[in-house]
This record gives sequence, C-alpha cells and structure tokens, in this order.
Amino acid sequence: MNHIKVLTSDQAFAPQEIASLVKDPSAGAVSTYSGFVRGKSGDKDISYVSFEGDPEVMEARMLEMAQEVRQKWDLIHIAMYHRIGRIPAGEESGMIAISSPHRKDSIQAIDYLVDQMKMRLRGENKKYESVA
Repeated sequence: MNHIKVLTSDQAFAPQEIASLVKDPSAGAVSTYSGFVRGKSGDKDISYVSFEGDPEVMEARMLEMAQEVRQKWDLIHIAMYHRIGRIPAGEESGMIAISSPHRKDSIQAIDYLVDQMKMRLRGENKKYESVA
C-alpha cells in the first residue's frame, strides 16, 4: 500500500529515519532532499530561523502538496518533515523522501515539492536573527 507521511516538530530529526519510511521492494529509486538553515543571507550573518506556524495547518498544506505530486508522477511512498520553532544556522530545517519505480519520477517530484514548500509555507517563516 502506498503511503504519505507528513510531520512537523520542534525536534531535530535523523535523515536516515525519514528516508527509511519510503523504502519499498518495488522501488527502483529513493530520492531525498534535505534543507538547511544558511548561516548567511546576502551579506547578513544568520544565527537562526524561527518557523512559528501552526503544526496542524502546516501538515495539512504538506499533505495537499504530497497528494498533488502523487497525481503528477508515478510514486510509491512520500515522507515530508519540517521543523518548527527556532532552528540554528547549519541545522536541517526539513526533509523530503520519495520512492518510485524509476528515478526521474521521484527526482522531479522532489524538485516540485521543494518549490511548493518554499511558496506555501514561507508565510510561516517569521524571522531571521542576525549575529551581532
């Protein structure tokens, strides 16, 4: 059975655990994307990003996005994780893992999801703090 797993949390995560959620004997590919908080934005030093979104709203948006990619590409399993709260520079802020019979489907789906998450969840990204 194909499944979709979406999760938000204020805790760091283990990328290998997220990737393991999508493994399947029928998969020819497991593609992953990890997003990190950059330590610089232009010429400004960044110490952390704060994502202040409502976890239920964010998860609902993520589920909608996952259902969209399932309609566009031949995918097996999808896992999406996004951290909330204060995330220090250099740490992972989110991850997407997708299994598919062929690599192109999962790679294209991840590319689409990254763009969609940046657009649809950006309103939840409340502030950047500069290092003094």
